[in-house]
Amino acid sequence: MKSMWLRKVCAALVLCSSAALAAEPPAMAVISFELVDDQPDPARDADHKRRLAAIQAQLQQGLHQRGLYRMVETAPAQAQIDALRAQHAFVYRCNGCLADVAQRLGTRLVAVGWVQRVSELILNVNVSVRDATTDQEVLSKSVDMRGNNDESWTRAMAFMLRDWSERRERNPRYGQ
Repeated sequence: MKSMWLRKVCAALVLCSSAALAAEPPAMAVISFELVDDQPDPARDADHKRRLAAIQAQLQQGLHQRGLYRMVETAPAQAQIDALRAQHAFVYRCNGCLADVAQRLGTRLVAVGWVQRVSELILNVNVSVRDATTDQEVLSKSVDMRGNNDESWTRAMAFMLRDWSERRERNPRYGQ
């Protein structure tokens, strides 16, 4: 009798574990990255724009490939995002302004990213994941980098993705 009960419990646990593993990751929209630079250098604008786009793509691809989130395309809300960018100095600081964007995109989670340039040698990459329904930050990540070149930006994002993935492995609710 105990043996049969134990088999049923084990079977139920296996089914629950399988269902949890097969569950689709949460949906998230990544709003384009911004550059925070107190000493702008117009000669580097093109490089910075290209690098910002590259790390955004790296983030989206890395989160998707690791199965951490289902990426939501932001194109349907791009005009809304552009209007927010025109209205606020930086979208990551807009305090609650992303709820309408998230609703339009059909997602609860929205990530905003920015690179802060302290000097030509010291920069940091930041990502904030917000629950747009409550405007609560559910995750904040920052990685310092040395050097303002393609390699340092790519390495910083790779480190952030690896850390994010490792933390999610230890805590399945990390960043949700």
